[in-house]
Amino acid sequence: DLARFYKQTQIYTEAVNHYNAALIQNEDHNSQLTATVKNELAEIYIALNNYTKAADLLNSSLSHSEKHTYLNLKSKSYELLGTCAEKQNQPKKALDFQQQSLLIYRDLKDLSGEATVLENIGSIYEDLGDYDKAYTYFEQAYAFFKEVDDEAQINAFNNLADIYRKTGRYKEAITKTKEVLELALAYDNPHQIASAYKDLAKAYALAEDYKHAHFYALAYQDLVEKQFYAQNFNQLNALQTVYDTKEKQARIELLEQEQETSQVKFIAMLLLLFILISSGIILFSFQKRKRRARL
Repeated sequence: DLARFYKQTQIYTEAVNHYNAALIQNEDHNSQLTATVKNELAEIYIALNNYTKAADLLNSSLSHSEKHTYLNLKSKSYELLGTCAEKQNQPKKALDFQQQSLLIYRDLKDLSGEATVLENIGSIYEDLGDYDKAYTYFEQAYAFFKEVDDEAQINAFNNLADIYRKTGRYKEAITKTKEVLELALAYDNPHQIASAYKDLAKAYALAEDYKHAHFYALAYQDLVEKQFYAQNFNQLNALQTVYDTKEKQARIELLEQEQETSQVKFIAMLLLLFILISSGIILFSFQKRKRRARL
């Protein structure tokens, strides 16, 4: 739980340390936990752009998942391997991994996982410049996320708007991206709001409306700066919380140690008192016998 907390707050060094500690403690015991932790670690290394390390962890996780048929973990590993391959400009390999993941998610009837992979496949086709195929996959992902009111619909909708911009339909792109912005504001998602500002600036610039392009570019820059300081503040708060927790735990342990020491001292004092009383009784008995002997 603490490792996930560090991961969510993007304190990756601490997250990696805690995950690695979990792997060491779990060595040769629980393959499912090992596979889960390695997938979690891989996501961190992907965020840090270390795709080689991430792929190594994912392949290792797969060896556990395939051996014990952990299908959910297996599908996640293939999905993340596809992401690694895409980031390393290996689109064919990326598609193969995503398709393997998609098959498992469909067998499991995991609609959320399926929608995520459909969006990933759309992203690969977008990289390849096959915008019609990309749009089809993005549209399927968006339809699912919208139906279940999942916040992931913002990103999927934004991907659809990007296709309009990249195919030269700037008016439609601006309209769609403004709808994305409204959705992001409704969910209060700063990252997606910033992304919408950035895309609007691009679309207006391509449409040669430089006044609006400049307006949204400034809005994007301002929000990114605020996000930077907010993230640092959140990380400091997270670290302070962890420090306070550890300090509190240390105090509890110290009090317990002091209590144990006090108990030992009390027992020792009782033992000493018992010895003194016993010695006094023995001495008294001895002197009493001595007096009787004189009589």
